[in-house]
Amino acid sequence: MNQIRLFIEFHSGGKKRTKDFMTVIIILYFMLILAGMISLARKSTIVEELSNLVNTLFESFEALYNFQREEVIINSPLPTMSFTMEMEILKYAFFSVIFFILVNSLGNILHMKRIYMMVLLMSLQSILSFIFFEESFPVLVITGSLLSVLFYFIPIGSGSYFSIIEYGSFFTGIYQFSYPQTKFRVFAKFVFRIIFPIFPFLLFMKILVPSISLYVIAITYFAILLLIFMNSSENKVQISLKKIVAFSIIIIATITNQKNMNGSILELVLSICAIFFSLDRVLSAFKDLKNEIKNTSLLYLLEKKAEDIDWLLENKVPFDFDTNKTPSELFLLRQLIVCFHLCENEQLIKLADLYLDNYEKDTRFVLQLKYFSLLESETIDFDDRYEYLKNVFDKKQGTIEYLPIVVEYSWLLFFKNKDYEVIAELLSLVWYSLDDESKYLLYYSYNKIGKNKAANSLKNEIGQFDLVEASFFEYEKEHTESN
Repeated sequence: MNQIRLFIEFHSGGKKRTKDFMTVIIILYFMLILAGMISLARKSTIVEELSNLVNTLFESFEALYNFQREEVIINSPLPTMSFTMEMEILKYAFFSVIFFILVNSLGNILHMKRIYMMVLLMSLQSILSFIFFEESFPVLVITGSLLSVLFYFIPIGSGSYFSIIEYGSFFTGIYQFSYPQTKFRVFAKFVFRIIFPIFPFLLFMKILVPSISLYVIAITYFAILLLIFMNSSENKVQISLKKIVAFSIIIIATITNQKNMNGSILELVLSICAIFFSLDRVLSAFKDLKNEIKNTSLLYLLEKKAEDIDWLLENKVPFDFDTNKTPSELFLLRQLIVCFHLCENEQLIKLADLYLDNYEKDTRFVLQLKYFSLLESETIDFDDRYEYLKNVFDKKQGTIEYLPIVVEYSWLLFFKNKDYEVIAELLSLVWYSLDDESKYLLYYSYNKIGKNKAANSLKNEIGQFDLVEASFFEYEKEHTESN
């Protein structure tokens, strides 16, 4: 999510209208992917056929188990497997790969920028979706219609559409900081705590009220989860997210249940009320989540509050370093960023040392901020700067990274020992946010390690290539002569 945000910010040139437009295009593209998944879920028969096969085998084993010197007759025929829809998916994947190769080759021949190549590839894949998945067109029409209505109330250029991706990026940083678990552990915990209890709950409700529908059971179950989870966390970000998920489920369940209604006016009115109030709570929860992200996200504080001097001064907390008490990790990191923006180098160095003595999750990030404070507060020669950053990048990456330090270290590597492999590895992760001089360094490194295709592709992204190239070698010559 953070890379998508940076990609949009770089290619938009800082224009809100362009940011919003690119965000809408990406949303439409992912809605088409969702349409393809809906097609697969609706038309793919492999799950149903495998289920029939398991049932047939189960009946066979049951008959054999109950065999008491009687003839065993298995009435269920062995199902015939059909993979028609799966073959369509394979065709779609095949043509997608072909289009990717063609667009990449065409981009290299015509020297197209990556943003134009991306738009062309997304357009071709959209056409493929219309051909292979019949759900793609109605999904696109519905999404487009909703966006058209939305444009009237929230016009493109307001920055609201890009804020979806922007705050999503900030939220992922909060989540990684709060829950540094592996994906498997998080998924297993989710299954155990939410999915597993639904089966005994379903059995209990069916015994208690045999005539109850599965729809009512689902709504009741998620309503109970809503009550439990909203009161089981002190984290306001987590509470807001749970509200969004829970009320969204109620809206979806209510809409999908319309086909089961018998034309009752009362049921229709109740459904409309349920959707209206759930939607109201979802929007309210989004607003709460946005406010909490502003108050909690380290990435938001690092990137969005650098020029807000009044806010920085209000949120700078005096700290007594002689006390034996150690503040929380989040508090220290926030104060480090505040001091970094205020250029209070002495205070920052003390806070950094306090953090390094007590915590280790974001050691790399803290050392990065400390590096720039040391540069301003004392004289550090070239070799010491290189050794310091070499030690920093030997550390494990934490939940946040200060991107300018990547560029700084890459140039040091270039002038120190011409380690083009490491330079290419570092700069390729942030190429979309580089200036032309640093892009040329990446281009030069690609050529040195034999990645000529990647170099030619990157060359198209560098404006006034000849001037940048001449400036690069002149800068290298000046540095060599001065050392």
